[in-house]
Amino acid sequence: RGALRVRAPRAVRRRLERTRGGRARRLMARRAASQARLVVSTAVEDAPGGLEALPPEPVWTPQGCTVPSGAHYVAPNGLDSNPGTREQPWRTLARAESAARPGDTVVIRPGTYGARGTVTALDRNGTATAPISFVAQPGEPAPTILGQVRVEGNHRRLCGLLFEGPTGPVPNGTASSKGGEDVQVWIMGDDVELSRSEVRGNRWHAGVYLYRALNARIVGNYVHDNGQFGKPAMANLDHGIYFESGSGLIADNLIEH
Repeated sequence: RGALRVRAPRAVRRRLERTRGGRARRLMARRAASQARLVVSTAVEDAPGGLEALPPEPVWTPQGCTVPSGAHYVAPNGLDSNPGTREQPWRTLARAESAARPGDTVVIRPGTYGARGTVTALDRNGTATAPISFVAQPGEPAPTILGQVRVEGNHRRLCGLLFEGPTGPVPNGTASSKGGEDVQVWIMGDDVELSRSEVRGNRWHAGVYLYRALNARIVGNYVHDNGQFGKPAMANLDHGIYFESGSGLIADNLIEH
């Protein structure tokens, strides 16, 4: 749709420069255009039956998350009175957080955790050589976490998780949220890594928000459809990732809308 402007080959342009007369110029221009090809392919046109025949969006499955031996487990069918093993997992992230020690890895099995309007606080500290990791099971659908997640502990790793917005009205939020919708993943700890995760559907300000977070790493995530991106007045107010203060690396993320 619209105009396609083609730059003619150099030899044709030289001949045009030497040629006088409008008819000759038009002839040479047509010859130049005939040497250009534009190939367009769309999935809708290629799919038999059009848009309805396209496959559904793929399930977001975590890749590359590390699960060491001796990991703890959380699952929707678990009990917080369980020992947290693969065979007898815990039920809630709060139970896993209370038990986490430096060097521990907690595997979160597929399912839904938390609730809108609540906060999942990850405030325990690992160490530089023994971080605390919350990861998905590789090859399984990503576990869904509702509400806001606040990473206040240092030396933390989050991998392969799905943070589903909106947050709902969370208590004691960021200064400007005023008890309403808030940022989805709020990172305040140092040496925190968020990788291979999906953050989507947030309605306020940012999918991922970093505040005084030193040596943060936001790598290889899919961050999309956060904020009121459809309203022109909000174009410079809502973000996929908002780095308010701190230091670190943001790389290899796919950020849309």
